[in-house]
Amino acid sequence: MYDHAGHELGASDRDTRFGYSVAAMSGTVLGGAITTCGAGCFMFLCVQVFFFKMATLIVATIVFSVVYALFWFMPLVAHFGPEGKQGHLDFGAMKNAVCGK
Repeated sequence: MYDHAGHELGASDRDTRFGYSVAAMSGTVLGGAITTCGAGCFMFLCVQVFFFKMATLIVATIVFSVVYALFWFMPLVAHFGPEGKQGHLDFGAMKNAVCGK
């Protein structure tokens, strides 16, 4: 979404790209995390050890991924993400340089 805001919407500064990305994706990420953790929480009630361990794996994976995505990666992008044409790779020019056109 961060890249989409730059190419499709014409947002060139970090603040606009960051705001668009958070508005567009944070609800989806949190919704998916809540439903997956909910399914994992029901598995904690199972008697068999396998299901309890599987629930632990599911819930831990989702919690760590949400913390990483929303509270580490997004602030990192807000501070150090590309701005303007920085980081833009022109694949057409690369292809022409390699193929000799």
